[in-house]
Amino acid sequence: MEQRRHRRLPASIRIFTRSGPSPFPDPVKDISLGGAHVLTGAPLAPGTEAVFALHLPHHDVPLEVKGHVVWSNGSAMGVQFHGDEPRLTDFVDRLERDATAV
Repeated sequence: MEQRRHRRLPASIRIFTRSGPSPFPDPVKDISLGGAHVLTGAPLAPGTEAVFALHLPHHDVPLEVKGHVVWSNGSAMGVQFHGDEPRLTDFVDRLERDATAV
């Protein structure tokens, strides 16, 4: 059985890989404090280190976080974030509250 450190939460945001092949932001299927499941037609190879820009609601400037690709296939990739970012923590906490309020 797969075990994760952080709960994954559905998210309606987009992510842009600063060093990626696609010039357009891709949708995020779900997110946690540890990473994100990104839906993309141009996934990066596992092990690729990159800077990812998250387009969070109510923010004019994307949040840039360092991370690496953990897995990828033809239509998606899993990204693990490095470090702790307060804006990401606030966003995921809000998603968690919304999910438990239902």
